[in-house]
Amino acid sequence: MRATFAIPGNLATPSGGYGYARRVLRGAAAAGIELTHLGLPGGYPNPAPADLEETISLASGLPADQPVLIDGLALGAMPGEVVAAFSGPIVALCHHPLALETGVAPDRAADLEATERKALHRASAVVTTSEATAAILCDRFMVPQHKLTIAHPGTDPAPRAAGSGGPGCAVLSVGSVTERKGHRRLIAELAALRDVDWTLRIVGPAPDPVEMAGLGADIDRFDLRGRVTLTGPLSMTAVQAAYQTADLFVLASEYEGFGMVFTEAMANGLPVLGLQSAAVAEATRGAARLVEAPDFPAALSDLVRRPASRVALAEQCWRAAAELPRWDQTVQKIADVLRARAGFSPDWLSLRRDADDRARNGELTGRLVEAVRGRNGRALRVLDLGAGTGANLRALSPHLPIQQNWVLADNDPKLLARVRAPEGVATETVRADVPADLDRLFDRAPDLVTASAFFDLCGPQVTDQIVARVVAAGAIFQTVLTFDGREDWATGTGHDARVHELFLKDQRREKGMGAALGPEATGHLARAFRAAGYTVTVLPSDWVLERPRDADLIAALAQGHAETARVEMGDAADIWLQSARVAPNVLIGHQDLLAVPAR
Repeated sequence: MRATFAIPGNLATPSGGYGYARRVLRGAAAAGIELTHLGLPGGYPNPAPADLEETISLASGLPADQPVLIDGLALGAMPGEVVAAFSGPIVALCHHPLALETGVAPDRAADLEATERKALHRASAVVTTSEATAAILCDRFMVPQHKLTIAHPGTDPAPRAAGSGGPGCAVLSVGSVTERKGHRRLIAELAALRDVDWTLRIVGPAPDPVEMAGLGADIDRFDLRGRVTLTGPLSMTAVQAAYQTADLFVLASEYEGFGMVFTEAMANGLPVLGLQSAAVAEATRGAARLVEAPDFPAALSDLVRRPASRVALAEQCWRAAAELPRWDQTVQKIADVLRARAGFSPDWLSLRRDADDRARNGELTGRLVEAVRGRNGRALRVLDLGAGTGANLRALSPHLPIQQNWVLADNDPKLLARVRAPEGVATETVRADVPADLDRLFDRAPDLVTASAFFDLCGPQVTDQIVARVVAAGAIFQTVLTFDGREDWATGTGHDARVHELFLKDQRREKGMGAALGPEATGHLARAFRAAGYTVTVLPSDWVLERPRDADLIAALAQGHAETARVEMGDAADIWLQSARVAPNVLIGHQDLLAVPAR
């Protein structure tokens, strides 16, 4: 699967956010994603008009059927017309909201907050790096919970630091020279410990000239030129060497979206001191010493003066570091989000069309016609969820005995653009997200709600929300071609069972509407409608595929199964694929469901 990662500025910039981006790009292939880097202008988060024009030009060149992951440093500052230029599904990567950066002028912060809220609403999914930031995005930026995925930054295992060798305390602080990172606070407090033998290295770029000038003035004012070293940005190898030769890690940051340098210091076995914040507490898992600002001087004094305090804290941090997430786990979470937003290409829907048409259960369609026949008066209002290119419209409208008004809802405009209304049937296509737009869709009081190959993608909570609205409207409900978990490939490779197991696992992953019900979807729907007093009928609608008629569909299904299994099965998945793609017969189990309210 292919996707794009849009990142502003220089990818080599030595910061936590850019480091995160580099690791995602580096690890994407192993997670099954062909992820291409798209460089956006470097003016973000304060883009000039030329930067916005260039972004629109770059976005217009992206494939409409591929998701794009956009770094929040750019997305949060994009006006609506720039965001709209990205025609594929947008996944936002938000380390922390731009408006909450320390030192941003109030007017600019208000503008950024409004812009970022709109951009996040436009995104089909949002990845963030901590529970703390996720809570802010929900509470302050109105991001629905179902859109959020937390992908904590990974941590590489490292040897335990040997330290400076004494006799004093070598303090290390890693972070850009900006007001938020608190380097001036640290220097002021260390200056008060003039009687102790300590040194300080501050590692990081200096993007803020005003803050850098103030930091230099503080060093001169406290006469610390012999004790404090400003290294500027260093290579990852040099940063790692700095961890290994330090005795204490301190970062007096006022706010972090996560705080990768804290976990890196822990992974090197350093004692870690910082200010109390929800994200850093989450990242360090209670192992670091995090204190409120008034308590910072005493905590710093204790750790600089007392080697025993450093030893005890270092041991605590070292043990906790063994449980920190690794980068492959981080990248896999993001890959899963991108895969879920890839949607269905028009080619895939065309490929499966004949198999779908053969599989639809004619008996269930007949029962639907009878149920509809009992409706009197005005035209039948039909709401088709996840309508795609209009498969249900094509299949059902010729059989329904009365005038019909169809609303076809999907989140993919390129699919809706291919809908063709049968003669005499009124249709309207609506771009909509489920569940965010359910109220708007059901405001039209549908008489019949339909879906095709949709509910196995939904989580139980979203499914229950839809059922509740159908019941409130007193509507008839029909869903067809819902995967039920049955498969028969008969490849003879000995790998069928394992591939099937991994495919079912993939069916239950998050697909944008909560952890998907997958093969349990029809049963869940049946129970929910029966509990509401509906009469429910469930009948099979299996794909029975045969070569040569279905050769292309069999090959495509086999390829998809193998890609799902390859991460855990490796070469065995490819061995299975060679036989599966030429299988003479394949069965994929589906079910159709009709729910009719009591008269």
